[in-house]
Amino acid sequence: MNSIEDLLDHPHLKAVDFFEDVEHPTEGTLRTCRFPLRFSRTPASVTRLAPNLGEHNGEVLAASGDSEDLPPPAGA
Repeated sequence: MNSIEDLLDHPHLKAVDFFEDVEHPTEGTLRTCRFPLRFSRTPASVTRLAPNLGEHNGEVLAASGDSEDLPPPAGA
């Protein structure tokens, strides 16, 4: 079984350019996996980075009809 460190240096994964470094506005440089499939006419790309904890709370609550001003549910 490979460790994370083994995977980062694995010859095959390096040859297929499996990992990429992306700049996150608050977290700095992050190493992430590229999309597993590649199509020449419709290349995939990262359009939105992983959110920080709670970053999209207002967006999610608004979509569900709630607001951030509501108290947490009982027992939460």
